Amino acid sequence: MSSVVDKIPKGWVEVSLGELVETNKNSIGQTYKHNEIYYLDTGSITEGVIVELKKHDLQDAPSRAKRLVQNKDIIYSTVRPNQKHYGFIENPLDNLVVSTGFTVITTNNDNCAKYIYYLLTLNSVTEYLHQLAEQSTSAYPSIKSIDLENLEITIPKELQEQKAIAKVLTAFDDKIENLRAQNQTLETLAQTIFKEWFGKYQIGDVLPEGWRVETLDNLLELIIDYRGKTPKKLGMDWSGEGIPALSAKTIKNGKIVRRDAMNFGSPELYKLWMKDELKKGDILLTSEAPLGEMYYINDDTKFILSQRLFALRVNEGISSEYLYDYLFSNYGQHLLNARASGSTVQGIRQSELRKIEVIVPEEKIMKKASRIFRSAIQKKAINAKQIQSLTKTRDTLLPKLMSGQLRVNEFKSNL
Repeated sequence: MSSVVDKIPKGWVEVSLGELVETNKNSIGQTYKHNEIYYLDTGSITEGVIVELKKHDLQDAPSRAKRLVQNKDIIYSTVRPNQKHYGFIENPLDNLVVSTGFTVITTNNDNCAKYIYYLLTLNSVTEYLHQLAEQSTSAYPSIKSIDLENLEITIPKELQEQKAIAKVLTAFDDKIENLRAQNQTLETLAQTIFKEWFGKYQIGDVLPEGWRVETLDNLLELIIDYRGKTPKKLGMDWSGEGIPALSAKTIKNGKIVRRDAMNFGSPELYKLWMKDELKKGDILLTSEAPLGEMYYINDDTKFILSQRLFALRVNEGISSEYLYDYLFSNYGQHLLNARASGSTVQGIRQSELRKIEVIVPEEKIMKKASRIFRSAIQKKAINAKQIQSLTKTRDTLLPKLMSGQLRVNEFKSNL
């Protein structure tokens, strides 16, 4: 791979990554402080964000859980590197172990570990490693640790300049992480309120006066279902920009994810495709692979409804905020899965979805809860837009800082 810059800036040097780091330093034969481990596989972290941290007793740990992670280590997936399963580990829990699908990178004391991490997140690096992986003979496109070590990179000689660049980028990531944490707190609050107010009742229980059970079919004005549509069937194709297309792979934990892998359609494609347009208050629900992921439409942003997604629009018999939290709850997910079918992939047909029974509380209580849920949804949407804006700014700055095109004055940051 050529260097990440075309011209080496003054005070920078070109080296191989292997001159600055060790890989898998603590991989085999490590000792543990106690009998439990915390475990990350390659699906547990994406673009530095941990989505699932698993806990195991040592004797029950997966056989591929072999690599111990220390403070300021970088973990980088060698399997399908284009999916960006990597992260920077700070102040880890005792016995944090990752699968052998990761290379664990430990930076020497003469260089800033966070700078090395940001360098490895560059799209140019990801694309190069993906090209190498496509040439591999493995069952899945993969690279080796040596491929990382052989990367030719350009880096400031001065440790202080490395730290200053990392500090600028870290400031953005810290703000993004704080907003994500706020949203997680709001989601937990909404689910706690739902559980305390409504979660004690199930279908078949004796309900309070004024409460009732309805099928989902009786509570919906419309189900928008365009799961079989594709651009080619409409005589068109996806665009490089335009109106984003949402699918099951872009909805997770109440959020829109993987924006970098999202398809876009032209206004002409949108007009042909979306005969029924999405509206504020619509609930998106994945029908399979996986079943039951959800997203609440909180504004008038236009989306194309693509593969494996329903949009549910409520009628006057129920509030959309209440129905969202009902289906998002553990009990709602149970009801969805109970009507799923499929030997390989579990999914739900529209006819079965309509049969799902919903406990509808007395109107005054439902409206009170919905106001709380609505406030949380709106605040999460505001935070999500800030996250998107900060991420875009950081991603614009990243290659400029890493190439030396943009220098940090006197190696200091006021952020």
